[in-house]
Order: sequence, then C-alpha cells, then structure tokens
Amino acid sequence: MDRLERNKQTAMAFYDLMFNRCKPREAVERYTGGVYIQHNPGIGDGKEPSSRTSNGMDIFRLDANGKVVEHWDVLQVIPQRGRARGPQSEGAVMPGR
Repeated sequence: MDRLERNKQTAMAFYDLMFNRCKPREAVERYTGGVYIQHNPGIGDGKEPSSRTSNGMDIFRLDANGKVVEHWDVLQVIPQRGRARGPQSEGAVMPGR
C-alpha cells in the first residue's frame, strides 16, 4: 500500500473510531503521533479528547509514519429549531435560479 492510500485509510479509521463509534480516547491512542495539533481554537492542542455537538468537515495531516498530527475542522452548530427560514432550513438556494 502506498503512503497516500495508507494515510487515507488511517484518517478514515481515526474519524470512524473518534466520532462515529464514540471512542475518542482509543482513537487518540491508536492513531495520533507524538504531537497532536488541533486547529479549532475552541478545543486546543493536545491528545485530551473533547466532545462536540455540531456538524462539520474534518481535515487531517499525517506524519511520515502515518500518524495523525494535525486536525482542522469547519463546524456549523445546528440549532434544534431555527428562527430564519432560508437555505439552512429549506435546502440550498442558488442565486439567479
């Protein structure tokens, strides 16, 4: 398996264990490198797992050993019931269409 494919598999396994299977401590122990940089200012660096209650997209950087060493995310808090009626509650609306 080449490095790119290994890193893809590692990132997907890390994400699955951390967020889908709700085992953050095990994910950190198994898949992170010696240093873990978290680019979310609300969470902070380090290997201490935190919980989050929003939806988003995650981006990972892996080191030469295939370990997760950096994490960026883009988060959107989804309210139970929003006041605005628009693209977030009714689906995307494309300007001019």
